[in-house]
Amino acid sequence: FTSEVSTSTSTSTSLTFTGLSNGTTYYVRVRANNAAGAGDWSSGANTTTWDVPSAPAEPSISDVTADSLRVSFTAPGNNGAAISAYQTQISTSSSFSIVKETKSGNSPITFSGLDNHTTYYVRTRASNSVGWGAYSATTSDATLGHPSVPRSISATASPSVTGRVLVSWTA
Repeated sequence: FTSEVSTSTSTSTSLTFTGLSNGTTYYVRVRANNAAGAGDWSSGANTTTWDVPSAPAEPSISDVTADSLRVSFTAPGNNGAAISAYQTQISTSSSFSIVKETKSGNSPITFSGLDNHTTYYVRTRASNSVGWGAYSATTSDATLGHPSVPRSISATASPSVTGRVLVSWTA
């Protein structure tokens, strides 16, 4: 062992250490003491304390319409404690300085009531009993906009068929 974090004395066969750092591997060993002195150290054991979940991979956006989009993501590593919640945010700002909406729930999540022809940024994060993990990388997509106004409209009466007009335009 290169550094000692804690030493404790106990008459039982188990001991709990508190105040340890999250996501840190700790190595332990034990030895007995009696009136004759201390015995040899046991072989070591180790464990890693739980930590917040890792950041999820960048989410994906699909099923984009003029006023909604669907966000999908995969579960990140839980770092020891089961994931208990997800939080997905949507914003018109890549820095998320103004968050339009935050939704909780599993993938996929649909955001509706959005403005048409607007770029939206999304990110997600996970939580476990230790706390909230970091947000994923941000991804973006734009809702569909109204079509542009047709140009160069022309109407021509058919010279060979009565009652017929040919209308054409540029999209």
